[in-house]
Amino acid sequence: MARSWRQFGKRHALQRDDTARHAPDHLAPGAAVELCPERELPGRHDGGSTASDVENTMATSISDDDEQNDDDQDLGPDDAIELLSDDPIEVQQLFLDYDSLVDDMANAAERESLAREICALLTTHTQIEEEIFYQAAQQILNGEDLIDLTLAEHAQAKQLMAEVEATSANEAGYDDLVRQLGEAINKHVREEEESLFVLVTNAGLDVRGVGRQLFDRREELLAELDVD
Repeated sequence: MARSWRQFGKRHALQRDDTARHAPDHLAPGAAVELCPERELPGRHDGGSTASDVENTMATSISDDDEQNDDDQDLGPDDAIELLSDDPIEVQQLFLDYDSLVDDMANAAERESLAREICALLTTHTQIEEEIFYQAAQQILNGEDLIDLTLAEHAQAKQLMAEVEATSANEAGYDDLVRQLGEAINKHVREEEESLFVLVTNAGLDVRGVGRQLFDRREELLAELDVD
C-alpha cells in the first residue's frame, strides 16, 4: 500500500488526540461521565435488524470505500514539483506540533520522539531530491549554480539534524535547535519554490516522469522507516 508523509506525520498528532480523549485529569473526583448516546437508526424499534439498518450499513460501507479510494488517489505520483512542494507542508505542520508541545510543557520523551520523526522525514525528502530531482535539474539547466546553492542548504540542514539526533531533549538548548532546523527548512523551501522549481519547469523538465521516480524512491525509503 502506498505511503505518504501524511500517514507518517499524522501518527504523532493522532496519538496525542487519543491520549487527550482518554485523559481523566479534567474530571473532578466522583464526577459523572456522560457517555455519547447510541444513535438509533431509522426504522429500528427493537433489537433486531431492519431494512433501514441494512441500507444504512451499506451506505456507510460505500462511503468508507469512497474515502479510501480518495486517499489512495492522493497517494499516487502526480508531478515532481507538486510532490516536492507538498512534502514540506506536511513536515512544517510537525514543526508547529513541536512548538505546541513546548508551549504545553510536554515531557522530554514526547518532544524528542517528534523531533526524531521530523528528522527522519526530512532525511527522506533530501535524499530523493539529491538522488533524482537535482540530477535531472542539473542536466537541463546546464550547470546552473543554483543546484550548488541548494546542496549547500541541504548540508546545513543535515548538520542541524545530526545535532538534534545526537542531543537529548533534556539538555538546554534542545528546543532552540529544533526551531533552528525549522527555520532553515522554511528558508530552503521558499527559495526552491521561487527559483529552482520555476527554472526547471520553464526549461521543460519531465515533471511527471521525474515525479514517478521520486514517488517510487520515497515509497522505498518510507518502507524502511516502517510507515504503515
